[in-house]
Amino acid sequence: MIAARGIGRAAALASAWLVGLVQRPDGAGRPPLATVLQSLVGCWICERGLAAGAGDRRLRALAREVARRLDLERPALVALRRCDAGLVLLCGGILRALGCPSATLDAFIRTLAHAVPGRGPGAPELFPVRFLLNRLGLHPHPGRHELRAADLLQAPNPFRGGESSVRSVASRVAAATAYGRTVCSPDAELRERLAVVVPVWMLACLREYDLELGALLLRTMGYLRLRRDRVFREGLAFLLVQQQPDGRFGFLASDIARRRAAERRRDAVYALHLPLTVCCLWAIAEASNPRFVLLRLDRRAWRRLRPGTP
Repeated sequence: MIAARGIGRAAALASAWLVGLVQRPDGAGRPPLATVLQSLVGCWICERGLAAGAGDRRLRALAREVARRLDLERPALVALRRCDAGLVLLCGGILRALGCPSATLDAFIRTLAHAVPGRGPGAPELFPVRFLLNRLGLHPHPGRHELRAADLLQAPNPFRGGESSVRSVASRVAAATAYGRTVCSPDAELRERLAVVVPVWMLACLREYDLELGALLLRTMGYLRLRRDRVFREGLAFLLVQQQPDGRFGFLASDIARRRAAERRRDAVYALHLPLTVCCLWAIAEASNPRFVLLRLDRRAWRRLRPGTP
């Protein structure tokens, strides 16, 4: 496995870059709220999953800044409605775990909990939201999702699965295993097929420099308990060397140039490098530290948010 020193150094660089996005926005004005929330998640991964070395000082300072912005800025609720629900829930749990809860965010999460169905298996794509609501004490457990061969790998040649089918398999595996807690299926043949196809998909994505989808599939391999596969180690090593000297991940100069030319916006870094950096850190943390699973945190760490609590 990759040396812990190298991973710790990568995490320290990434953590400093993420905090810099919030504290020093390079003269471009305040970063969007989604950027602040993504930076908080990225720093949480660095400190709790990768042992970045700054202790919790940097992370707690960022958490206080996030809570302050959420509670003092009047448009915060409007901005939260535009954010990914899973990101909002995860940040709510992180802020409470760090002792920096936001009344605005907690109220928004309670409202969100009422809008999400509480019973029945639900779509696998909704599983992360229901899972996180359960960790916050606002929802029943989403239950066990069944993984069936009839739902997966239906193409004549599964090695050439399209992006939508690949993402569907990844979401179903995450739901069926509860992020690696249980075996994905009692069907041995299905497990064998997934053990062959998912690594091939990951290598193909990384070869095409689709780092985000490659990182997702690396995590999926972990949930399928394929950590001993050589491809798993190769995927982890490849993601690590995609870090730039300033801490961000991905060599995307041409993509940023095209986005700036097309949209004439100043947030190319926020829109491209930040989400990609968080995706890579998430996959690297779960691949290198089996005890860390971002969405499967110990309930005690969340300081559960009960209905009506301040």
